[in-house]
Amino acid sequence: MLGLGWPLQSWEGSLGEEWCSLSARLRNESLAHAVRPTDGTHLRRAHQPSGGMSPTSQQEARVRWENTLRAGQLYAKCVKVHAKMCKEKGTCETVVNGIVETSKAYQPGDFMAVNPAGERYIIDAHIFRKRYLIDAPEPAQMAELDPEGFQLFTACGRCWAKQLTQAECEESFPENSFMASWGEAMLVEPGDWLAAPAPQGGEVYRIENQTFSQTYAPVQLPPLY
Repeated sequence: MLGLGWPLQSWEGSLGEEWCSLSARLRNESLAHAVRPTDGTHLRRAHQPSGGMSPTSQQEARVRWENTLRAGQLYAKCVKVHAKMCKEKGTCETVVNGIVETSKAYQPGDFMAVNPAGERYIIDAHIFRKRYLIDAPEPAQMAELDPEGFQLFTACGRCWAKQLTQAECEESFPENSFMASWGEAMLVEPGDWLAAPAPQGGEVYRIENQTFSQTYAPVQLPPLY
C-alpha cells in the first residue's frame, strides 16, 4: 500500500504502460522547449469577474461536484515530478500558456513543483508528504532545475477527476473561475479537468487539459468479493 492507501493497478497493465510511456515522451519534449516569462508584462491573468459577479466559491464547487467526482473514475499521476522544499516564504504564480491560472503563498517547508509544461505551483508540506514518496528523490532530469535545488519525486496520491464540458462550465462556473481551497481564484475552462483528492476529498481543484493528459492515468480498483 502506498501513500493514501489506494492500490496502484491500472498503469501496471498494458494500457497504463502505453499511456505513461507516451506521457514521459511528451514531458521531456515539453520541458525541453518550455519558455518561462522573464517578467509579468505580457502575461494574461485568469478571467476577471465582470458585472459585479464573483468567482464560484470553493463551497459551492464542492456541493455541486464532490459527490459526482467520488462516483466517477479514479486517477493516479503516472509521471515523476520535479519539486523542491521552499526555504523562505513567498508567492508563486502558476502560468500556463501565458495565462496566470492562480497564485498561492508559501511558507518554509512547503514544496514548489514543476509540471511537464514548465508551470510552477505550490503544494503544502503535509499534502506533499501524502502524495509523493519523499524518502527516495532522484536527481533532477533538467539541467536548469538542478541549481535551484529541484529533485525528482514519485507520486503516490490519487484523485477522482472528470473532464468538463462547455455546458458544465457555463452552469457551474459562469465567470470561468472558482475559489481554490487556499483562497485565490483559479481559472477553469471547457476541456479542463475538475478533481478531488482521494480518498479524503474535502476540496475540488482544476487541472489544465494538456497537463492532465500528460501526467495522469486511470486506476482500476480490484473487484470487491
